[in-house]
Amino acid sequence: MWMLVMVLLNPERELKRLEVEEARQHLIPYVQGNVPGYQPGWVHQELSAELEQFSRDVVARKSPRLMIFMPPRAGKSEMASQNFPAWHLGRNPDHNIMLTSYNSAKGEEYSEKALDYAKSEWHREVYPKWEFKSRHSKRADWKTAAGGRMMGSGVGGSLTGRGAHIAILDDLIKNWEEALSKTMRQKAWDFYTSTVRTRLAPGGGIIFIMTRWHVDDVGGRLIQQMAENPAARQWRIFKYKAIADQDEPRRKKGEALHPERYSSAELREIEQDVGPRVWISLYQQEPRPDGGQYIKASWFKRIEPADVPRKLRWVRFWDLAVQARESSNHTASFQVAVERKIPEGGTRPVPYLYIRGGHRWKKNWPESKTSIGLIAETEKVAVGIEANSAFDIAAQEIREAVKGKAHIQAITVSSDKLSRAVGWLDIAEAGRCYLVDDGSWISPFLAEAEAWDPLQRDQEDDQIDAVSGGYGMAGSGGYNIFSMNKE
Repeated sequence: MWMLVMVLLNPERELKRLEVEEARQHLIPYVQGNVPGYQPGWVHQELSAELEQFSRDVVARKSPRLMIFMPPRAGKSEMASQNFPAWHLGRNPDHNIMLTSYNSAKGEEYSEKALDYAKSEWHREVYPKWEFKSRHSKRADWKTAAGGRMMGSGVGGSLTGRGAHIAILDDLIKNWEEALSKTMRQKAWDFYTSTVRTRLAPGGGIIFIMTRWHVDDVGGRLIQQMAENPAARQWRIFKYKAIADQDEPRRKKGEALHPERYSSAELREIEQDVGPRVWISLYQQEPRPDGGQYIKASWFKRIEPADVPRKLRWVRFWDLAVQARESSNHTASFQVAVERKIPEGGTRPVPYLYIRGGHRWKKNWPESKTSIGLIAETEKVAVGIEANSAFDIAAQEIREAVKGKAHIQAITVSSDKLSRAVGWLDIAEAGRCYLVDDGSWISPFLAEAEAWDPLQRDQEDDQIDAVSGGYGMAGSGGYNIFSMNKE
């Protein structure tokens, strides 16, 4: 009754007081005051509740652990890495927070954004007695007058000084290439176990914020630990897919996570663009394991030469083997073309891959060089030659042999086999890869493809590498794999 009287006597002032009090107690209204036009969905309301409980548990020294798995551009970093630290420090100005991302620039960016929110007029209204330390020289490492601190850094960076009441780790893996690298995954894990974990204050909490890249990422390892050892630290997992694959309490199967930002139709277009492997990992939070039956012959479609679309831009790539010993690899090559078109029922173009003219042999280098030169002169398409290590000389010899008769590119491969292959394999898995039936090469290619294991070193993979090279030349749709040294 008294509150109603106050509202009636001075409605604007009293409503403002209520808004401020609501923001002091809850994260969503705090974010809305900092970010004009912010429109939270039900998923953000639930995430806010998780973070609020996490904050209370840190204050109670309960050592909370929280993993947040959400799709890209779903608003998780805006709330959890930028607004939440400022909101928590407003309530607990003597606490220390460390925030880490895949590199120092990103970690510092988040810390600086939190600083901007903590310096806003809205923050001063919500926490009128809150103050900064009189001098703080770095925007990414700032302090409160009560002794609190916010530190931003990257994986492998130095986290000197006091420990943290809260450690926030936001996307320790930068991209698909890093996710596929065992070395980079181990680097992220080692940084968590040897650096972040050891800096945590007694009763402090850890938040992992990520899109899932790989079954062996940090989140995957922690989940595996919990599955294998019930006595291990139990993490609370906040996980939502871009599109529901079954009915959930707040949405039906097929519905988008936050349709005000991305509708189901828009997400389906993204699925077409990125391919199934990226979609199920980054958007659906269900990464698949590597190795063993990685490629299926059923993905590929055979077509007759007469059915190949006209005006495709064909290129040929050669994966070389200079020696002809029985134990050496094969020299392998294909012509590859990429066509972008709108699929049936779609609204925007996606890549289609065509492969033809396969060659695979074991010849000594003079014979191999002669054959490659004759094929290049006959076909009149751009030719890419693997130029790593000793093959650089081989590429130069071929270029000299066909000078003026064919266009040759010496290509340096700069990433691992799976990273090079993942782009065109996504196209194949989506049913958009066509093998032109113009010779006897298809069966050996499919046999090698089905036996291929990207985690094994000693195996037949020359044809896979040759298609990856051709795909990189023809137009990889965003996979920046190669550096090219043109004539």
